[in-house]
Amino acid sequence: MTWLWSCAIRLPEAEALQREALEMRRKLYGNEHAEVAESLNNLALVLRSESRLTEAEKLHRAALAMDLKLFGHDHLAVATSLNNLALTLDAEGNPAAAESCFRESLGIQKKLLGDDQPGLAITLDNLAFVLREEGKLDEAETVERQSLEMQLKIFGPEYPSVATAINNLGLILAAQGKTIEAEKLLREALAQRRKLLGPAHPELAASLHHLAVLMREEKKLDEAGCLECEALAMRKNLFGEENLAVADSLDNLALIREDEHQLADAEGLFQEAAAMQKNFLGNDHPNLTATLDNLARVLHEEGKLSESEATLLRVLEIRRKHFGDAHPSVTASLLELTNVPDAKENPGRRGGRP
Repeated sequence: MTWLWSCAIRLPEAEALQREALEMRRKLYGNEHAEVAESLNNLALVLRSESRLTEAEKLHRAALAMDLKLFGHDHLAVATSLNNLALTLDAEGNPAAAESCFRESLGIQKKLLGDDQPGLAITLDNLAFVLREEGKLDEAETVERQSLEMQLKIFGPEYPSVATAINNLGLILAAQGKTIEAEKLLREALAQRRKLLGPAHPELAASLHHLAVLMREEKKLDEAGCLECEALAMRKNLFGEENLAVADSLDNLALIREDEHQLADAEGLFQEAAAMQKNFLGNDHPNLTATLDNLARVLHEEGKLSESEATLLRVLEIRRKHFGDAHPSVTASLLELTNVPDAKENPGRRGGRP
């Protein structure tokens, strides 16, 4: 996707160009051809950037099925399609399925090319990212360090994917509580991306967002707010006013405003983020629950107890639907709900964070 951004093509234009290329290839080669599969993947990448994840997944699966039919399982085109599908599955909030696809892609690449090759290093980086999301932090760190070492050997220290590996290692270390090491790596990745990618790029915006999250956790709220505001403005410029990446920035900015005790601002930002997530993911998606949980807490802190309770009940409903009654997140929701009646009986008490 880098070529799209380096040429300053907006996503709607990119989508139109990819659809035109797909139709042209179908006319030239028929419906089942390697070039058609490539166009399906390319269009899906644009749709994923537009947060149109269901459409993107459908196209990635069509490309994968076509590659499998044309080439058989052990082919680099299949490995690429698996990697692309995994990225979309992860964006949809399904890291376990993404992990499976990444591992299958790695197996094909190792069989065909051996170790120490660029595609393998980047797939390892992708795998480490989802392992972190699944809480498999030790394995994630091992895999990410392997990817980074491989990429430094192949590309040298100043290369976009090296900056990505440094950024992702920083995220893993932050999740492990190693905040000093994490901050150093996230700042290094941010500096590299500013140098290599220019003033406006999705990966630069991601670095700003990730560092802002860590700065908020370290209670460096002024810097966190500045970084997240820059990320939010950049994402709106790149993706438009409504996008899941924009929603992520709105959510983190809301957390910062909450920490600054600007509760009305925090509530509005959480509401905006939740509405955006509902638009792209649907009303019952589990990824929505984190933002709704945050919103409920702020409503509680503002003394809007009935609204807080209704929001927490919605979170509980979604979690039960997706995870069942025995899941830890359902237990957490039930515990949060017990705070609301208590606060209603003691209206002078301010609700804290669950």
